[in-house]
Amino acid sequence: MKKKALIVTVGILFVVLLGTIFTGTTRYSCTSMEKLFANDKLLFHNAAEMLLDHPCDGGIRIRKEDPQNELVTVVQVGELFIETEGAAFSSDINEEIYAAVAPLFEKNDVTGIAGGSGQIQFAINSYMGEESSIIFSTNNKPRGSFPTLIEQKKLEENWYAIICQD
Repeated sequence: MKKKALIVTVGILFVVLLGTIFTGTTRYSCTSMEKLFANDKLLFHNAAEMLLDHPCDGGIRIRKEDPQNELVTVVQVGELFIETEGAAFSSDINEEIYAAVAPLFEKNDVTGIAGGSGQIQFAINSYMGEESSIIFSTNNKPRGSFPTLIEQKKLEENWYAIICQD
């Protein structure tokens, strides 16, 4: 009897643990990202414009966590870390970039931004090996090597939603 109760208890704890791990984790589809983009179109456009106005030779990455990487220049502005290869932007430009991208992070939809060479990728979600992103490309199509492409949808001129499997 005690062994059966122990098995049931362990089973319940396992289910609670899984529920805790996956709470708030949602699988995004291209359709759900299209809605997200439509609701925050101005924020995405402003962020893309700001990042294109301040190109960085080695690219730029923006995230909430400190990358702890000595090979890049990392500047914390507010709650975000702006990572560049080579020299950092001036504090004024970092503040402008922060003002343009922070609203996307505050809504907890964007988890990271990477940009360079006329393309900006807004990471939306990672769910069970799937990476969902909204991409702006000056070439009017996403470029680069993406892992296995599951789904892609054109949102408007130069804007795409993509889902890749790693």
